[in-house]
Amino acid sequence: MALSPCGLVWLALMHSKSAGRLASILAEQSDVIAYFQVIAAGCDSGLPTREVAAGRWQQPIRGVYVAGTGELTYLQRAWCAQLVGGEEAVVSGPLGCHVLGIPDSPSLIAVAVVPSGCHRHGDEHYQVRRSAAEQVWGLRGRLRLAGPTRAVIDACRITRSLQDVRALVCGAIRAKHTTYQALVTARASEPRAGLGLLGRALQDWADGARSAPEAEVADVLRDEVRAGRLPPFLLNPNVYDGAVLLGAPDVYVPGCSLGAETDSVRHHGSEQQLSGTLSRHQVFERAGIVLEHVTPSRFRQSPRAWGALFSAMSDDRCGLGDPKGLRIEPIGPLQPVPGRRRPR
Repeated sequence: MALSPCGLVWLALMHSKSAGRLASILAEQSDVIAYFQVIAAGCDSGLPTREVAAGRWQQPIRGVYVAGTGELTYLQRAWCAQLVGGEEAVVSGPLGCHVLGIPDSPSLIAVAVVPSGCHRHGDEHYQVRRSAAEQVWGLRGRLRLAGPTRAVIDACRITRSLQDVRALVCGAIRAKHTTYQALVTARASEPRAGLGLLGRALQDWADGARSAPEAEVADVLRDEVRAGRLPPFLLNPNVYDGAVLLGAPDVYVPGCSLGAETDSVRHHGSEQQLSGTLSRHQVFERAGIVLEHVTPSRFRQSPRAWGALFSAMSDDRCGLGDPKGLRIEPIGPLQPVPGRRRPR
């Protein structure tokens, strides 16, 4: 049956209102929309399927659509996670770290933290974690985003690489997104399952390591000390010549005038940074201290060989003592710490 002129006007008006509501939701949610929101906007149920088939939309996870093509932004992925988790979900985990600008987040996996009674399910990219604890979050528009400490802990819980966890924890604390004490306190209130690597990374920070490569070097050198081939050492102590701060070498062996630096491309790769590295080396050299430099990639190719090389250097310099007037200000205990259980 044909519609009357009045009916056609009414139908056009309804389509116009639906399009407006749809556009409003997409604008508010970074072009991400859930199927139920399409229906609530007054659009017909086949719209998302048609748009995906036409190549104008994409469907990153069941029931959630992105009005656009190409690689999703961090915010779009975060909106997908929130819509997967539902109205009370809080976006956390590695993706939450990316959105917050925390360096060295290990992946793009999103964790939607939901109340314990929630029955939503995700997939390998958008995980749903149930928690009875009250969640602290902030708003970015209408996006509910976990705080930095929560995001780091949830990222560590699903990360299986100690190197990645060390990088994330050190990066988050160095960039002042969170603090060592905040992470320690939060971890103590959490179920311990899945947080063993976080505990290791926090111990590294307490020992004085400030990056994943420094912690890896320390692991190898501790074994050298236990084998009797290297004296105990410090991580990142402040070294003074009288009242003048020479710097903080990544490793320093007291009594041997010997230190080590892990020169990563990120922190030493530019011309200006390389110039700073060379200047720092010359400052220590003039004070009578030898610094052995190694890049993380070269160290990781043969960590035991580098440890043996450094131990041999310490053996050659063992009787020299520290230069006269040198003052060492530790930021962590002498390594290895006596009585501490050796990590496996």
